[in-house]
Amino acid sequence: MSIWQRTKSTSGRQKTLPELTAAATLTIPDTSNVFTVTGTTGITAMHSNSIWPGRQVTLLGTHATGPAFTDTAIASTAVDKIHLSAALTLILGASVTFTQGNNGSWWESARAING
Repeated sequence: MSIWQRTKSTSGRQKTLPELTAAATLTIPDTSNVFTVTGTTGITAMHSNSIWPGRQVTLLGTHATGPAFTDTAIASTAVDKIHLSAALTLILGASVTFTQGNNGSWWESARAING
């Protein structure tokens, strides 16, 4: 069991972080702000059903090789695009935090590579 999949017992119930499966367009539910990401499919966009400017979402890697994120040119104003500070592969033990912009695109605001 990875460090991200460990559970915490509260009042006899098990709690785990919600899990997303890597896909070309990663769909971010409105139900949480922290998710584990499984699989290795490259991620070129992130989609959320709601645009919440300023919303922060943290993704935690769970796979030894993890998905690679593809950066979009800063000039792009398209919805769901990803803007990174540098190349990123979300490996086991790594995390990245994105902030949603006014138009629904996602900007990297923090990362930690602990794998």
